[in-house]
Amino acid sequence: MRPTKIRAHYEPFKGHKIIEFVKQLRETNGVAYDAAMFMAISLDDNLDPLVPFSDRIPETRWGRKNALEFVRLLKDFYRETNSIEFFRQLKEDYQLASERFAPVYEKLDIAWYPAFYEQAPKRTVHHHKRTGKRKNIFLPWSTSSTILSSTTS
Repeated sequence: MRPTKIRAHYEPFKGHKIIEFVKQLRETNGVAYDAAMFMAISLDDNLDPLVPFSDRIPETRWGRKNALEFVRLLKDFYRETNSIEFFRQLKEDYQLASERFAPVYEKLDIAWYPAFYEQAPKRTVHHHKRTGKRKNIFLPWSTSSTILSSTTS
């Protein structure tokens, strides 16, 4: 997949409300990089929270109010940009990327975590939608090992 495909599809929407909202969050709350990933792993395939948001979930820089507003704007952006159709058009590209990354993922040594911190991480096992493989996702706010599975479409 080439960035030009992404740019061509989303460029007309760069003035969407979500863009200004995340810029503001970056400046005022430091929501960037890892904070964005906390949000990404906190949403299901329908862009709904996997667990109820609070001032600490998905992460303290978000806060409950901002996290809920982001989700509302994200759903609106997804609908307005017809992202579902865009992702369908790129299905083969994503499949190829997943296949190419699989050998790397299989060689990742996640055993370093408990050895380094002298405790096992709290984890959630997520069934990867495209490959059907189970993936470990480490969530600092997770209270137990929970299996989250998504159905293939």
